[in-house]
This record gives sequence, structure tokens and C-alpha cells, in this order.
Amino acid sequence: MYTPPVDSLLTIGQLTNTGAKWFDYVGRYNLTSTHLPELIQMMNDTALYQGEMEDAKSWAPIHAWRAIAQLQDSAALPAIVAYLRDVNPDDDWFLEDFPHLFTLFGPASLPYCASFLAETGLDYEWGQIAITEALKQLGQEYPETRDECVAIMVEALGRYREQADTLNTYLILNLVEFKAVEAAGLIEEVFAAELADDTVMGDWQDVQIELGLLDKRTSPPRQTKYQAQRDKVRAALDNFIQTQRGVSSSSESDEELEPTDPEEPNQRQRLHEIAKKKKAKAAKKKKRRK
Repeated sequence: MYTPPVDSLLTIGQLTNTGAKWFDYVGRYNLTSTHLPELIQMMNDTALYQGEMEDAKSWAPIHAWRAIAQLQDSAALPAIVAYLRDVNPDDDWFLEDFPHLFTLFGPASLPYCASFLAETGLDYEWGQIAITEALKQLGQEYPETRDECVAIMVEALGRYREQADTLNTYLILNLVEFKAVEAAGLIEEVFAAELADDTVMGDWQDVQIELGLLDKRTSPPRQTKYQAQRDKVRAALDNFIQTQRGVSSSSESDEELEPTDPEEPNQRQRLHEIAKKKKAKAAKKKKRRK
């Protein structure tokens, strides 16, 4: 049972897209730090979250964590980190929202980011990926924290053998965005071990070019397990299209199946695609266990 004004979040309803501007929850509903306990309870309310999409109440947990972030009370940070330990693998909203959420808390969130990334051997991949994105945004929003953000990510990447390849790839991508030349040796190690996806931003030579350490490639890219997987998927897709063309007898059907040769997705879009596929697999595994 929620009390006013927190219960107002139960009636806001569906959000249209992840990139839209957030409501001013604090100003509109007169929320204060005294409401944090109820907001945290709502954020973690699985009964609400598991409701039907058309039910306004099912969106309340998202509104709650946004309201918590807007209050900018660092007392809420332990609860935010705890949420990441049990994040729903089907939830695309947290990966979009939580980096911005930590940015609203400012530099005070950095120790919590570092601590959470240091936890290994557990299935926190999606929460930790959100943290790497938060560190990127924090370093951009607060330039004075750039070195600390880089140091946290370098320390995390040093555990590349103990964590998911996708997390390693996000860490490398963000270190390259920071032009973190100081991390070059470690990044080379990760690529040599084939524990980062080189279909996202290229291989070690491509990274060197991005970091300004190499003018141009000195050799063609070598085949890795990630490229082999990508080629296998593309071959299967091409085969499916050709098969459908053979079955179809109308030119209209052929036109619909014609590849449009879309632009190559950017690095972060490619990573999100990988993340979504892995989340779908994780969700299926959970259903099987139930």
C-alpha cells in the first residue's frame, strides 16, 4: 500500500520511448527524501512490474527509480546498486535509464560503481554493463572525474578472464571513447585472448588507430570466433532469403524479400543487439528452471 504523494506514480502509466525527456517527478508531486523508503519499495515491487503492459501500475517501478534519481540523495545509492544485482534480463529500460540515473547522483556515485564492478563470479552482467555506461556519462558530465572513471574501468577490465565478453567489450568501447591510451596494453591482452567482440569496433589494430597509436592497418583482420559466428548467421539469413524466393511465385513477394542493404550499425547499436540476444537466452533459461 502506497501513500500520497508516492501513490501518484501508480497512475502515470506507459512511457513511450527510452530516449524521451523524464517527467519532473519531484516538482510535480512534491517528493522529498522522506519519501525514499516508499519509492525504493515501489522500485522493487515485482507484483507491479509483472503486471500487464496496459496497466498503468506496471510502469510505476520505472517512475519510482527516476524519481529517486531526481531527489539526488546519495542515501538511496545502496538500494540502486542492490536493484542491479537482481535485474530482470527482459528489461530494456534499466540499461537505458540507469547510466543517466547514476549521472544525476554525480561523483558521489563513483565508489558504488567501482564496488559493484569489482563483484565477480555472479550473474550481474547486465547491471555491470549499465555501470560501465554510467562511468562514461559521469566522465563526460564531470570532466574532473575522467581519470577516476578510466581507472575504475581499467581495474574492471583487468578481470577480463572472470567476466562476460560483452562486459569486456563495453569497457573497451568506453575506454576508447575516453582516448585512454594508458589502457592500451591491457586492451591488447584482452583481444589476444579473444575475450572481446571484435565485430563491434574492430580488432586490436583498429583500436590502436582510434587511440592514435597507429596510422593505418599493417595487416588484414584475422578470423576470430566472433567473426565466424557473425558469418554463420549471415549465411543462414542469406540461405533463408534464397529459399523463400524459391517458394514465392509472385514478384511482389520477391520485392518484399529483397535486402535493403542497410547502413552498418554503429558500435553501441551492435552491442545492444548482442545484449538483447543474450538477455533473451537468459530469460529462456530462467523459464526452464521454473
